[in-house]
Amino acid sequence: RTSREYEFYSEGPKGKILKLVQFQLNSYNGFSFYNLVLGDYNRETGYLDALSVTNNGDAEKVLSTVAAIVIDFTNYFEDAIIYTEGSTSARTRRYQIGINKFLDEIEKIFNVYGRIDETWAPFKKNINYNGFFVTRKIKDFIILQEPEAIYMTTPEKVDINDPNRIMIDRRIVELPDFSNDPFTLRKNAMAIASIEKYGFPEELLKKPR
Repeated sequence: RTSREYEFYSEGPKGKILKLVQFQLNSYNGFSFYNLVLGDYNRETGYLDALSVTNNGDAEKVLSTVAAIVIDFTNYFEDAIIYTEGSTSARTRRYQIGINKFLDEIEKIFNVYGRIDETWAPFKKNINYNGFFVTRKIKDFIILQEPEAIYMTTPEKVDINDPNRIMIDRRIVELPDFSNDPFTLRKNAMAIASIEKYGFPEELLKKPR
């Protein structure tokens, strides 16, 4: 499989809604990158749906969970280059708001780049971006200890062999293969088209291939 998937539930007034996060592996001009996709799992069709508006009252928690997933993913793929943009401009704006809110915590762990029109630059608050690249800054294995209010916390360096370490609740399950999912194919095509048109941030081009 050329992708990795995570699942979690949005819980609110509309009940429990299963959400999926995909990391789709691609290659362009000698560089490998992962396209991050967030969507709802439609049990009736068996496909992802990222155009529906959930309005389940937990948007901040959902974005924080996605951030925790990116941390977990890069614990194992520490050199991963991750790209994401919303399926609509409104969703891209929502991602930006989430990054803005937790930027102090995020920047301790990741390098974040935003695209303005055709230009990539390090992410800054109060600027409207069209897409995002994320790379891991801290190479140590990071454990998140979930606080009461938000999921993002200050990273803590730990010995992964310590039997007393605190782990976020995670389990490995066999999810359906979404490689031929219509939305997956469309989002992947969008990502590749963006990279072909706008390229990578200069800082990423300096990394060893």
